[in-house]
Amino acid sequence: MSNEIEIKNVLKDFLNETSLPIDLSKITDCSIDLDKATEDVIVFYKNHNDEKSVNLLEKRLEGSSAGFVVFKNKPKRKVILPHVVVDENNFLDCQRRILNILFPIKKTPKILAITGTNGKTTTAFLLMQILNQNGYGACFVGTTGLFLNGKKIPHDFQTTSPGLIDFWKIIFRHKKIDFFCIEASSHALDQKRFFGFHFDEVAFTNISRDHLDYHKNFESYFLAKKKILDYLKPDGRCFVLDSEDEIFQKLSDKRCVKVKVPEIKRSHPFFNVDFNKKNLAIAEAISAKIVGPGFSCNYDELDPPNGRLEIISFGEDNFGVVDFAHTPDAVENVLSEIKKAFPNHSIKVVFGCGGNRDKKKREEMGEIVSALSNSFVITNDNPRDEDPELIVQDILPGVIQGVGYQVELDREKAIESSVRSMEKREILLILGKGHEDYQLAKGVKTYFSDKEVLLNSIKSKNES
Repeated sequence: MSNEIEIKNVLKDFLNETSLPIDLSKITDCSIDLDKATEDVIVFYKNHNDEKSVNLLEKRLEGSSAGFVVFKNKPKRKVILPHVVVDENNFLDCQRRILNILFPIKKTPKILAITGTNGKTTTAFLLMQILNQNGYGACFVGTTGLFLNGKKIPHDFQTTSPGLIDFWKIIFRHKKIDFFCIEASSHALDQKRFFGFHFDEVAFTNISRDHLDYHKNFESYFLAKKKILDYLKPDGRCFVLDSEDEIFQKLSDKRCVKVKVPEIKRSHPFFNVDFNKKNLAIAEAISAKIVGPGFSCNYDELDPPNGRLEIISFGEDNFGVVDFAHTPDAVENVLSEIKKAFPNHSIKVVFGCGGNRDKKKREEMGEIVSALSNSFVITNDNPRDEDPELIVQDILPGVIQGVGYQVELDREKAIESSVRSMEKREILLILGKGHEDYQLAKGVKTYFSDKEVLLNSIKSKNES
């Protein structure tokens, strides 16, 4: 049976139609990107009928050559492209069935999923490497991209957790791999991006304030994270740190097990900070369950993910640290650990807060940074659609009086001037963007790398 006939049969099932007089003979791919689609692509478009969404759909249709479009709601305006409307309750099931025609997966590799506010990337990335050490093929899917057995490979997704179509294609392309080590964000779990998949093992690292712009309140945020258990196989385990007893109690699931964090000194400074000891403990616990009696881990061969407590030394006992910390809890953890690790150093921080995100955490971050640093610079993060000046005004009420600070909205200048003014035994923490190589402002994505700017600034300082 041809792909065209099979796809038509699926669509007819959801439309309750006996015939579908459309030409789908050229369809070889599927996507959610309507404006980029060509005639060989079937697009699944989650449209809404408020004015902004209607105008956006109209704009995207102008540049689209999609062969066929499946809408979730009936469009308010005329659509010339061949299309149908599939009820919201069947929209994901329709995607999955057509994906299985175009990109058939007979046997799904084992999936290990990590959720939590902080530590998802590090835990999943370490998990991949530990499984590699024990003879398994493993793929990491998360915030820092797509890694196959430790090597970064091209990918199309732009979010922490890819959507259903992107995730399916990743598994299809690498279906011979043993394990997928993935980050499961609260957005992904709430939006059912893993629809139809099952997780073999999962972990819940921790929870603190984040993404309340989307979830509206903390309880909804927790319940979104808890949905990871809906994907967990009956014989799977949910690993929770023994220090996170509140999470353990709230999950209230017999598949949950506690993980103890061993007090062992590692040679790599990355693994001697408390939160990374915890991330490593979870990754080891999951790996040990999979591998069994022959489990081993060579800690000296583990690499931290990009932009996670990335330490660069220079000058008279100076360090620059690039980290993705962008929540109050993460910022406090990083600052506390750096202070503990380098008690004789002063600490300078460059940070900002993202636009179009939870505004209430901005004041809290201002308080934490001013309480735990010797000086700091407030700068742009990803302002998105907000006025950067107003973001700063949201941060300032939390700043403790008497702590020296500056406001420099140009992030590059903020980093450059901070490096230039550094003295002996001083550490510069650049927080918020980590591995990211862009800035978002007013819908424009501009290339920007904290690490690159830091290295260039150090070079200029050394040459002057």
